[in-house]
Amino acid sequence: MVELSWDGWLVPQIASELRCGQKTVRRWLHRFNHLGLEGLEDLGGRGRKRRITEAERSRIVGLVKQTPPGRLEVQPSNESGPSEWTFATLVAAARDLGIEVSRAVPPIMSRRPDRPAGNGVWSPLSSTMTAR
Repeated sequence: MVELSWDGWLVPQIASELRCGQKTVRRWLHRFNHLGLEGLEDLGGRGRKRRITEAERSRIVGLVKQTPPGRLEVQPSNESGPSEWTFATLVAAARDLGIEVSRAVPPIMSRRPDRPAGNGVWSPLSSTMTAR
C-alpha cells in the first residue's frame, strides 16, 4: 500500500488493486506518514479483554474431554457417543478448580447446526458448544 502510494498511485487505485475501501487506504497511509513503520503495527488494546487466561481456558477444555461428574462410565463398545457437559455442570467443575466463570456462553463455544435447539452442552470431540 505504501509502496503503491510512493509509486504515484492514487487512493482509489490502491483501494481497487488491494480490494479494500478508500477509507482503509487513507487510514493506513496517514498512520505511516505520522508514525513511520511503527504506524503499520497493530495498536492492541482493542476489543474486550479476556475474562479467563489461556491456561484457564486450556484447563476447561481438558475438563470437557473427561466424563462429566455424575455420569455412569460405559464401556467404549456400548458408548453411543461422546460425553456431554451441561453449562451448569461445566461452570461448577471450573469453579471447583478455582476458575471464576459466568454462565454466559464463552466465545470458544458455538452451536452445531446438526443439533436441534435446546439445553447447551459441550462435546469433547470438537470442543464446541452443542445443543442436546
